[in-house]
Amino acid sequence: MLSEPSADVRELVQGAQLDKVFCRLASVELLDEEREGGESPLLAGLTIGRRKGAPDDQTRDFRITLDLAAHLPSADLRTVFVAQYSAPVDLGDLLTDEIITEYANHVAVMTLLPYIRESLADLGRRVGVDFTLPILQRGQMMFETPDPGTAPPS
Repeated sequence: MLSEPSADVRELVQGAQLDKVFCRLASVELLDEEREGGESPLLAGLTIGRRKGAPDDQTRDFRITLDLAAHLPSADLRTVFVAQYSAPVDLGDLLTDEIITEYANHVAVMTLLPYIRESLADLGRRVGVDFTLPILQRGQMMFETPDPGTAPPS
């Protein structure tokens, strides 16, 4: 269950701007033979990153990347989307792994899910496989602060 956001995250929500959302990867592999055991659960991964910028920059950038893979009986689908944000330089102290992860859980995951849902459905349609990502409620997909060098799902 998702708790209320911390004061730091509420402050970051007020100051951060979503600059862009983009797809980093979209892949589908149609299997030669149907996989035994049916559909496996969705695999999801979260990574975060920051760019400090030049000393005269007025903003600090951070990225939240959501990687989702679905292993279906007849195909493997995977898509990776990135939400790029900027925050005023005076909020730079809030850009820790812990606070960005909490921000991701409260804000960025819900921002990225519609893009991921459409991408996975489109990938499936291209190879004749029906797939719809279920509706996820806020807090249903939660992430811990990633360890440095954490590998995405496969």
